[in-house]
Amino acid sequence: HEDLDLTDLLVINIKFFEHFYKIKKFLHENVLVIFLINNKTDLEKISKIKNFDSICNPFKFDDLTNKIGKYINLIEKKLLLKKEEEFSNSIIDNISYPIFSTDGYSIIFSNEHFFKLTNCFSLAELNTKYKKIKDIFYKEKDCFTELNKKWLEKPEIVDTKVCIMDEEKNKRFFSLQKIFLTHKHTNIIILNDISHEIE
Repeated sequence: HEDLDLTDLLVINIKFFEHFYKIKKFLHENVLVIFLINNKTDLEKISKIKNFDSICNPFKFDDLTNKIGKYINLIEKKLLLKKEEEFSNSIIDNISYPIFSTDGYSIIFSNEHFFKLTNCFSLAELNTKYKKIKDIFYKEKDCFTELNKKWLEKPEIVDTKVCIMDEEKNKRFFSLQKIFLTHKHTNIIILNDISHEIE
């Protein structure tokens, strides 16, 4: 019983279906089950079960290994996305730099440091003040201003300097770092203040 709640995938011959119901209560809700079935009647029998797949008997071993391989990849992807989410939440909760998140069209998240920098108090106010993402950046010599969806799709961003007008109408300079979040299909933009280097 202790090991069943750690199970992510089960392969069960339909003739042992009654045994499956006996152990089902010990499984976690997202377990994936592959049933080896004989006919449509068997398929109807398992149709109400969550997260199931089936292979008809007599089955080919390759078909079974392919399905298991597919589900292992899904499990690994879920674990990777979970780790990425934990990492991004850690950044958001602990970083002391201004950061915001964008899908390339609007701002969908901002931390308090970015709100203060732009003198805004809500996402609605940010997106009203900056009609386009690139409007966040002030035009200044050697400074980047073309933040858009095409730019966000670039895999690597190097030596990107931006200028932002702060709440007191002073020019502030930042190096820009982009982190793509797969689990949310968005980008986090981190701004590291380098104004002291420019002065």
